[in-house]
Order: sequence, then C-alpha cells, then structure tokens
Amino acid sequence: KTEKNIYTAELKPSMKNLKSLRLKVDTEKNEITELEFTDDVDTKTTITFSNLKLNAKLTKKDFQFTKLK
Repeated sequence: KTEKNIYTAELKPSMKNLKSLRLKVDTEKNEITELEFTDDVDTKTTITFSNLKLNAKLTKKDFQFTKLK
C-alpha cells in the first residue's frame, strides 16, 4: 500500500503472541519511518523514527545499560 512517498508493508508475524505487524518506509529517503504491531490481547504499539542518522559513529558513552532486577 502506498501513500505519497510512503510504502506500507503489512507483514504476517510468525510469533503466536503478535496479531499484526506493519512497517512504513519513506521511498524517497529509503528509511523506515514507522513500525506498528498489535499483540494477542489487542495492545497496539507504534514506534516512529525521525531525525535518522545513517552510519553514525557510536561510542560506549552513547549507551547506558541498566540490569533488570
């Protein structure tokens, strides 16, 4: 499905706890703009990507990990 310069792919997840998975890609920039999924209890999660920096150099200071207890 296409709207303007956005291509939307409706994917069939292989995981039993996911009902749907949708991926939106900007076809002019070749970048993922959105990821949306719905789980088995109908909780819908949307992750929107913006201000992407491709091939950016990362250092250890760019990440902070906290162990779950």
